[in-house]
Amino acid sequence: MIRLKELREKLSLSQADCEKIFNIPVRTWQNWEEGKRKTPAYIYDALIKKMEEYLSILEIAKECEKILSIKCPKIKFVPEKDETGVLAKVVLDMNKKIKRINFALDYGNIYDAYFTICHELRHVYQLKYNNQIFEKYIEKGTGISTEDYNLQEAEIDANAFGSLYMQISFGIKPLFLGYSDNVKGKINKQIEKIARGIEYRWNSQ
Repeated sequence: MIRLKELREKLSLSQADCEKIFNIPVRTWQNWEEGKRKTPAYIYDALIKKMEEYLSILEIAKECEKILSIKCPKIKFVPEKDETGVLAKVVLDMNKKIKRINFALDYGNIYDAYFTICHELRHVYQLKYNNQIFEKYIEKGTGISTEDYNLQEAEIDANAFGSLYMQISFGIKPLFLGYSDNVKGKINKQIEKIARGIEYRWNSQ
């Protein structure tokens, strides 16, 4: 099916990637895309709906790119979260230059995904405009406690930006369930700061 191939390529997914994500063999994908076999209607509709949902994540990324005046790195969709349970992550090379964003497609709901891509692109913004906050940044899963991880300036700021985006765009305020009152308080203060600051270019899109 031409539509399946078109969406797959827009998402930069290989047929092997689709096998892992949708549990559909590569040979079946090949037959469908080449027109050798017809995709059952109920499967086709479900796949199209899901792939268009994945594309909407890229559309949110483009909006954040404009708001933050950054260049969005390549977003590499992967089937599932890594061993630390992180949904998405900015990947750096040996010289601490951004290579890509890995984004897992086993998210809970689409709004979790939207918040997460905003969060990660705020990290890209930080690396460009406020790199010093990463000098002591510690990755999740490297021995740091959950509380200390969430209290890092880079995390507070990224959570604040993601929360503000969700509130303005969708009228949804993330609850940050499981976060301490201390962390939530710092996030709320940073939301106010971002909303007031001239670096936040919401109306310049």
